Amino acid sequence: LLQEAELYYRKALKHDPSETFAAVNLGNLLSNKGDESATLELFRQARKEAYQNPHLLYKEGLLLLKRDKADLVLKMVKDYLEHYLETAELRWLAGAAARHLQDNAQAEEQWLRAADIKPRWGIIWINLGDLYREEERWEEAFYAFKKAADLQPNDAEAWNNLCGLWQQSPVPYAYERACKRALTLDETLLEAYAN
Repeated sequence: LLQEAELYYRKALKHDPSETFAAVNLGNLLSNKGDESATLELFRQARKEAYQNPHLLYKEGLLLLKRDKADLVLKMVKDYLEHYLETAELRWLAGAAARHLQDNAQAEEQWLRAADIKPRWGIIWINLGDLYREEERWEEAFYAFKKAADLQPNDAEAWNNLCGLWQQSPVPYAYERACKRALTLDETLLEAYAN
């Protein structure tokens, strides 16, 4: 079925190279196959036709981050935001690129702006918690990880991050519940706690 879909999208693009829908869907199929170069080219082609679509920029940016092109991602997002509406996804992407470039201040700013737009998106809070933990800003890390765990009560990673603060932070918080919850959701974490 996937081969038929791939063939269909290739034919559509051969007939009309500006067919954005076909380019994006073929790009998604090729991405699942691991062909990042072809995927990136198809997303670029689609974005030329539908530049105002932030979802296409987001997907292209994710692929570029995998290729260590964080500086290019920041430039693309900045150029886009000068002319079009901001989205939480693009602000998150800019934060991820800034973090990749070790610009923690810009990463924090972008992720906080993403959280203003989409406060219930747990990954933002996990990313902020990681940044705060690295900078030993324990209270802020606790708040961010707690927010992620509250938003994603069945996500072992969110609880595990909160539990991990217990081992690193000099500030005594009630982490026992977080550790128990993380272990309830993912028993493989037991090995990590034993070490």
